[in-house]
Amino acid sequence: MAEEVPGDPQRLELDAGELEPPVGDETRELRQLGRGHARAVVAAADRLVGEEHDRRQRHLDALRREADDAGGAADENSGDMVAVMSEFRQLAEETGAAVVLIHHQRKGNGTVGRAGDSLRGHSSIEAALDLALLVEREELSDTVNIKATKVRGADVLPFSAVFTYEDRPDGELQNAQFYGIAAEDNRSGAAIEREILLSLLNTAMNKTDLTKAVKEQLSEVGINRIRDRIDRMASTGKLRISNGKNNPEKIYSRN
Repeated sequence: MAEEVPGDPQRLELDAGELEPPVGDETRELRQLGRGHARAVVAAADRLVGEEHDRRQRHLDALRREADDAGGAADENSGDMVAVMSEFRQLAEETGAAVVLIHHQRKGNGTVGRAGDSLRGHSSIEAALDLALLVEREELSDTVNIKATKVRGADVLPFSAVFTYEDRPDGELQNAQFYGIAAEDNRSGAAIEREILLSLLNTAMNKTDLTKAVKEQLSEVGINRIRDRIDRMASTGKLRISNGKNNPEKIYSRN
């Protein structure tokens, strides 16, 4: 059943199951997104949130389907999700709201690939998103790490938060809060630029040596990305170029 979360009128919880088609204005339970019924979920969400609340965001928790569901529910592992996701895309475009879908990772298979490939279900789910954020936590840690696995637009750098909470004497949660902390960034364009400037802190280098120095600090970053960032920084005036002893070698230094 879809319910407004206490204290957060913009957040909805959706139970798994099959969504029945809407009948007039009757109150009904919202269950797992059925084939062709995503718009009913959106309409019901708007009624629950109400006209008086800010419509800039819509949170749906969670987009999922139990493996043994039957009777017309959309299979998250099939092309059924194209129609489901298109409804959420239309909602965002018609209302200007940010539609936030909470989904889950697929179970690990022992292989390491692109982080976005860990998103459970059909590829159309990720394809429909403007931004996908992967939230991870090491076992027994109180820190969560968030990184973008897909961005349509400006880069979103990794960020982290510490989860703090207090329990009541009976063991139930009394209050909780996240505190943002600095996250380790060793892959973004900003990280490459940072290491270029650090490498040139007290010396000047040619492009080959500078690329090697940055690569030693950022082992996961490709050489071509480093070289391209050096060229970009030079063209925008962040680096100074001078001729080396063996022309036409170029020497780079901080500006």
